[in-house]
Amino acid sequence: MTDGMLLNCLVRDETFAVNCIFTVEITKSKRVSILKDMIKEKQQPAFNHIHAAQLSLWKVSLPLDSSVNKVLKQLVLEDNITKGVQKLLPAKKLLSYFTDEPAKEHLHIIVESPSVAVISSKRERKQEVETPQIVQKILNAISVLKTRIFKTIAEKSRTELGEKVHILLRESGITWLADEKICTLLYEFDVVWLIVH
Repeated sequence: MTDGMLLNCLVRDETFAVNCIFTVEITKSKRVSILKDMIKEKQQPAFNHIHAAQLSLWKVSLPLDSSVNKVLKQLVLEDNITKGVQKLLPAKKLLSYFTDEPAKEHLHIIVESPSVAVISSKRERKQEVETPQIVQKILNAISVLKTRIFKTIAEKSRTELGEKVHILLRESGITWLADEKICTLLYEFDVVWLIVH
């Protein structure tokens, strides 16, 4: 294979771990759609239920060093050549994307399957639903705290007030472990201190 190349690929899924990288050998003259077929074949039986055309392929060039897992967790897959992320179009030849030889010991292709997109959109919808509920819990907690703290503020120091807030939060139905986001917000922004002063 004179124009052959080895592409290190990784499927974006729940694990999204470097130890799941696989390599595909292909020529630059082939189209992206052929690469999709090869990836589907390599990922059997996991991709049995998916048509190769449903896969989204992203070109990246990430060195496979100790920082790659951190980089992968923060990586946003959007067409942005300046950030080194490029969506591959099925009808284009790989030569359009790989004019030079792909860097050795790098991740070259990230594969997104339809199931990953569904999981992501479900998470986003869940967050959209949870946010108003969290805000409402915070407002309820503040209202309860405001009423009850004003009764004791005259004789309490700020440290004692913090302990009292923790007790009142618990009595309001907000437990530290169950509603850590709410408690963290209350303490981080010092909402109680602002209410009583």
